[in-house]
Amino acid sequence: MGRINLFLLSKYRTQLMGVAALLIILCHAPQYGVDIQGVSRKLLVFGNIGVDVFLFLSGMGCWFSLTKSPNYFPWLKRRFLRIFIPYTIVLLILRILSLWVDHTSWGEWLLYFSTVRFWTHHVGMWYVALLVFLYPLAPLLYRTFELSRSRTVIAISLVALILIITHIPVEKTGDLANSIILNLQGTFKRTVSFVMGMYIAPYVKQGIKANALYIIVASAVGCVLFHLLMKEVFYSWLYVLPLLIVLCYILERLPEKSIANVFLLWIGAASLESYLTNVGIRALMPLYISPWSGNPLFGGHYLDYALVIVLGLIMSYLTHVMSNLVTNKI
Repeated sequence: MGRINLFLLSKYRTQLMGVAALLIILCHAPQYGVDIQGVSRKLLVFGNIGVDVFLFLSGMGCWFSLTKSPNYFPWLKRRFLRIFIPYTIVLLILRILSLWVDHTSWGEWLLYFSTVRFWTHHVGMWYVALLVFLYPLAPLLYRTFELSRSRTVIAISLVALILIITHIPVEKTGDLANSIILNLQGTFKRTVSFVMGMYIAPYVKQGIKANALYIIVASAVGCVLFHLLMKEVFYSWLYVLPLLIVLCYILERLPEKSIANVFLLWIGAASLESYLTNVGIRALMPLYISPWSGNPLFGGHYLDYALVIVLGLIMSYLTHVMSNLVTNKI
């Protein structure tokens, strides 16, 4: 493995988003209660890195879009429409489907929809809640990088600041303010990947060639040092760039019209929808299968989570089509 052209991260961005979506769908299996143990379970849990891949590629994408359209409010409007059109469609469909088995009030549902419920009670789609806070800050991060004399110094400083703030010990008292702080800390530590994506974006655009082996070894050394010296500090973001490099090598050798490439392009384009539908249907499924939960067919939760995946992919396709129709009209 020699030098790699970083432009491949842009060339295969959609497919990489597709891989991230699949990793997240798979990592939700143990959380759902699927009876998988040992090494297989650890591999599935590692799929949570898909979130950091999303954020890295999102940071990179934000930098690209801000270079083309730096005006704050028009840019922010487009970003929010891109999130909230599919988000609204998915949540309304799930709300309608749940009316017969779940009698949550519309007021409570609106708190869930607004992401307020996540910050106060850790209930809801945390990734959307994070983007609601992160996107308004993205133009500020962009200007900070572009006006600085050293992108590297800024990146290191921002990463250090995020990790320090999000790992300040906070006592779990259970009161509202405390819950909000803990949710902010738990969520914002993942923004390191977003910062790193924005940092590397110019080098991607320029097609800078980097030593792939050096990046992988440096990341491995960083992981070991964190594990030995600061194990409690979040460092999964160090896995992202090496993983993307390996994936780019694979995608380079994947035929353009192969089933795998076509599928990754599709799910990558509908990556947000696939996350939303997977989380939503996963929450809805127990309400519908509870009368049959004792049936051996649902033992180990293999069948019901397989249904979550299949129904989620179908719904994400339909949501993506509807979202594009609405977006084009707006």
